[in-house]
Amino acid sequence: MENFFPLLVTPLIIYLIIRSRKFSEKERKEHVVKLAREENKLMEKVRSYNEWYRNYVAQNGQPNKVITLKKNDKSGIILINEQNHKIWLLGNDLVFSDIISCSVEEETSIHKGKIIANTKTNNGSLIGRALVGGVIAGSVGAIIGGSTSSSTTEFQQDDDHVIRDYTVIVNINSISNPVIRIHVGRDNVLTNELFGVFRVICLRNSQQ
Repeated sequence: MENFFPLLVTPLIIYLIIRSRKFSEKERKEHVVKLAREENKLMEKVRSYNEWYRNYVAQNGQPNKVITLKKNDKSGIILINEQNHKIWLLGNDLVFSDIISCSVEEETSIHKGKIIANTKTNNGSLIGRALVGGVIAGSVGAIIGGSTSSSTTEFQQDDDHVIRDYTVIVNINSISNPVIRIHVGRDNVLTNELFGVFRVICLRNSQQ
């Protein structure tokens, strides 16, 4: 009877190990299948976008300027055809005269800098003394060791960071959809580029 329990437990452990390995193998296969599906979905998206882009170029000519906000997404791209005064604007097929005005909306938020507390003692750091006390006398020693020396605490704060989030707003000649918002995020260079492009289009419209 003394050897019966180990003999019973050992096969059970072996069974559980084998079973866990089977589950792991099953999960691994499911993960591979999931990745394959995601890859096929992405490839189909790229294929569909490339086909759309070829058709657009065939009908309108090669664009003079391409601004990509989302890769492989026709609703995330801006195509400007200067020769025929056409613009593809995030899924909207427009002509220059459809552009009425543009502006930039800016949202500002302030992220406070991190506050760091540095504690100094006459005989070294407070943490060092507490660790030594803990080694010598256990938890009580840690408390004593950390409280027997005079100490000063200095607080340092990092600089605050101003975060600016930009959106270019384009007003177009449409009752049903008069405003197209182009969210740019923190990229002020791209914001200036977009604003400049639409300002040029509006200027040319006014000269006609």
